[in-house]
Amino acid sequence: MRDDHEPRRRVFDATDLARVAVFAALIAALGLPGSFSVFGGVPITAQTFGVMLAGAILGPRRGALSVVALLALTAAGLPLLAGGRGGISVFVGPSAGYLIGWIAGAFVIGLIVHSSARKPAVWRTALAMLVGGIVVVYAFGIPVQSLVMRLSLGQTALSSLVFIPGDLVKATLATLTVGTLLRAYPRAFRRTWLSSERLEVDAPGADAPEADAARADAAGADAPAVDTPTQPAK
Repeated sequence: MRDDHEPRRRVFDATDLARVAVFAALIAALGLPGSFSVFGGVPITAQTFGVMLAGAILGPRRGALSVVALLALTAAGLPLLAGGRGGISVFVGPSAGYLIGWIAGAFVIGLIVHSSARKPAVWRTALAMLVGGIVVVYAFGIPVQSLVMRLSLGQTALSSLVFIPGDLVKATLATLTVGTLLRAYPRAFRRTWLSSERLEVDAPGADAPEADAARADAAGADAPAVDTPTQPAK
């Protein structure tokens, strides 16, 4: 017999797939202005900003899937990366690790932003952008760039420092954008955020039906939201 407190199985519906497609298109569009390269390596583009938003708004699985969709179309030959790059060749170049890092980065961002049933505070969103959008992406990108360019990890990491200021700007903009959406249009996240008062329902002595409802609402970051009023952002 199924435990009443067991999280419900999450499935993708048509709306989820449409949102994934929209964010894949958004990341592609952010590459239209082009890019410039330093040290013959990874281009600076606005596309990482789109990756950050995808993870934060769609959640870990859907955010990562939007990046996978973009990269699959790129591998098929569509010029969706900054500067009109596309094809299999981009996955064997110096930037290959960073592209794979986008997938992991979007997933980690989604995990952190959606890690609690409460609406995420600014500090949690900022932490997600820094960890998922910068640290995780670099953790994948630097070793691959080092291998392809035949440089030491230390040399590659040092050369990558030039990209940090731009990434911090993108992380800041993504944090502000997510905060604005949380206040102005929380339904963009397609989930119900709980207030402190509702979370107290799970405290000892609470009525069982209310406690079960609170646990069901809090289970899973990627759960589709119920169209109920949400609390203002804290």
